[in-house]
Amino acid sequence: MKKFGVIFLLIALLVSAAIPMVVAQSVNEAAKAEVNDLKLDCVIGFSPTSIAANPFYTWLTENWKSYAEELGVKIMIQDANNDPAKQMSDIENFMVSGVNVLYLDPVDAKGISEYAEQLRQKGIKVVCGSGHTDTFDAYVNADQFDVGYTLGKAAGQWAIDHFGQDAPTKVGIVNNQYNQTLQQREAGFEKGLSEVCPSAQIVGRAKGETSPDGMTAAENLLQANPDIKIIFAVNDAAALGVVEAVKGAGKATDDFAVYGADCSVDALKAIQEGSILRGDVYMGNAELPSFIFNTLLKVYNGEDVMQGKPFVGPENQLVDASNVGDILSKLGA
Repeated sequence: MKKFGVIFLLIALLVSAAIPMVVAQSVNEAAKAEVNDLKLDCVIGFSPTSIAANPFYTWLTENWKSYAEELGVKIMIQDANNDPAKQMSDIENFMVSGVNVLYLDPVDAKGISEYAEQLRQKGIKVVCGSGHTDTFDAYVNADQFDVGYTLGKAAGQWAIDHFGQDAPTKVGIVNNQYNQTLQQREAGFEKGLSEVCPSAQIVGRAKGETSPDGMTAAENLLQANPDIKIIFAVNDAAALGVVEAVKGAGKATDDFAVYGADCSVDALKAIQEGSILRGDVYMGNAELPSFIFNTLLKVYNGEDVMQGKPFVGPENQLVDASNVGDILSKLGA
């Protein structure tokens, strides 16, 4: 077993002033009231798919640092870097490092399920985010199908507004074949698009999760289908790469649209600045760091947070040019 090389944060660390993504103090104050009576003498582990590849995890991590400091809770973080084997090794290390409850976003949910069961057998609670393993104590997620569905409907209406109800508007998708969350978003997007604009045609798909991947995927899509007018990327990192690729191809015009998901500040600012990134989805992001953290604490304290539901999480809201300023303010950006 590898030596446990995690960053062990005693969470007396201050959030870097260079990252303007920490949620408003009032959000944390309201959240703290929920856990006043809970035991906080635990160590929380965090195993994200990739902090580097996903701005959401950077944002989540920085907010957790601030919130956990206020509560006096310890946390360990190990980045899987989109590597299933590394995540398995990380989990083995978590098992012997004093972690009481683990927030796990699986790179390969099926492949890691055996390890999640081993954690639970050792008395370590498992809370999954995004995708989930076969066994878990709680599953925190937005309705990811609805995230895609909301964006698909928006893209369909945009196509009608710009090209007409019956126009065969060409659409490309930048997807991910392994992550459950991103697969659900893709499926939801297809349904929403087809319901609102049945004449729209999905003419190509390419894999991409990081900004460089998204750029390459969009370049390939546009080369194979130069008349594409809409590209949906399953997360914001890829969407921002798509925007750059479309710019590079000289197609960043009023009749081109890119849609992303995650509600990252960088993506929202691109919408606010009038770029070809036309829409995103707010998933209760301002409240989400403390919501997840409180869920971990409640699970550690033995609460049944699921209460028969398939997952717990906030509601979704379309973000576009009409409300992006309000959402950025809510995020403290």
